Amino acid sequence: GGRGQRLPLHSSRALRRAPGCGRRTGFLEGTASGEELELTEEQKVILVADDDRDLVTALSIRLRAQGHLVVEAYDGEQAFQVAQENKPDLVILDVRMPAGGGFAAIDKIKHSLSTRAVPVIFLTAFDDEEMREHARQLGAAGFFRKPFNDGEFMGAIDRALGS
Repeated sequence: GGRGQRLPLHSSRALRRAPGCGRRTGFLEGTASGEELELTEEQKVILVADDDRDLVTALSIRLRAQGHLVVEAYDGEQAFQVAQENKPDLVILDVRMPAGGGFAAIDKIKHSLSTRAVPVIFLTAFDDEEMREHARQLGAAGFFRKPFNDGEFMGAIDRALGS
């Protein structure tokens, strides 16, 4: 069937659920063989969405070092699409991005049957109480201002993942 099929993503890794079982499989884009990776049940998939590519890269490295699998997006619409295709365990969203931004993306994510239970943490350069309250109303699990305290941020990720 669809073994080895590539998903149309703008992420460094595309993941898919293996048919008929709860395990996830994935492969590395850009590998000649399109080799598949077996993902263990303990590994969590995290979507990082921000238009600051350097921040996405830095966060991805940090999260992968913690044993997580990371998919990436660089605007609001892409964040929603990547979430639909990969069913992440957590989404980290910037508030202000092109193509809808984080608030539009969380609204779509929370209104989609396949992703509505996924926790979302906002990460933004802008911090005002109105923005925090809007994030809470949309169902955000956390809200952090850049630059963020690494310990607090990683703690919020662990709590959102239930680990």
